[in-house]
Amino acid sequence: MEALLHVIGHYLALGIEAVAMVLIAAGAIEAVFAIVRAVLRADATNQDRRAIWLMFARWLVAGLTFQLAADIGRRAITAAVNMT
Repeated sequence: MEALLHVIGHYLALGIEAVAMVLIAAGAIEAVFAIVRAVLRADATNQDRRAIWLMFARWLVAGLTFQLAADIGRRAITAAVNMT
């Protein structure tokens, strides 16, 4: 039973980490394209550039939240298995 719990926890954490990587990659790609568009536009303001960085920051927060969830899950499973 403990081994099954450990395996399930491992794959669950791995899946959550994969979601985090996808979120961060998607945000980075979106930010790069937005930055290129802003640089090529002559009328881009500092407020436009700031909006791009804030959008990227939201993606990073989402990705890092999933990373934290995966870490908490992995540590909880490890602690539960080591207690027995």
